[in-house]
Amino acid sequence: MENPKDVINSLYHFEAMASYAKTSPDFDHFFKKFLDGEVFAGSWFDHVHGWCTHRDQFNILFIKYEDMIMDLRSVVKQMCKFLGKELDEEALDIVVKRASFNEMKKDPLANKEDLPEEFYNVKKGKFMRKGGE
Repeated sequence: MENPKDVINSLYHFEAMASYAKTSPDFDHFFKKFLDGEVFAGSWFDHVHGWCTHRDQFNILFIKYEDMIMDLRSVVKQMCKFLGKELDEEALDIVVKRASFNEMKKDPLANKEDLPEEFYNVKKGKFMRKGGE
């Protein structure tokens, strides 16, 4: 789960380079569309509300993106505990390194470089831009 301010910013930049968006959107116009749930991904508020509403019905672990940026190692440990999986320190180091934003940004699959150009024009920019690190 990510702060809606950061979601708006990320989605705005993504749509600015998406092939289906012919021109870079005006941010004020995009902001209104985001609040109304009229963007590509739909309503962020409805999406998060739906999961939060059913958190007691399903086995859901909520992780905030900001927590991952501040202390990825602790979040990976939290995920392991939730999944009932133990990792030794060496394996934990590998997971934390490979799950870091900077490492994932280098990965063509994580950076969506495999999407067809009809959808996303990688020549216009990168899917993973800053990541808060």
